[in-house]
Amino acid sequence: MGSYLTSLLNFLFAKKLEICLLGLENTGKTTFVDSIMGVHKQNLPTIGLNVKQVKKGSKNKYNKI
Repeated sequence: MGSYLTSLLNFLFAKKLEICLLGLENTGKTTFVDSIMGVHKQNLPTIGLNVKQVKKGSKNKYNKI
């Protein structure tokens, strides 16, 4: 029973989570992601895709191209 509960909790609270953020143009999607990462800068309009990877609870925050 304990292993079943552990596997269920591991499934629900996964270590890696992928999120797709969709929205209309000029609605602040990049600004929102940058604020989660702790980066506060002036952004130019994004052309194409913007893929970022963030580690929770760590100072090692980096972009993935």
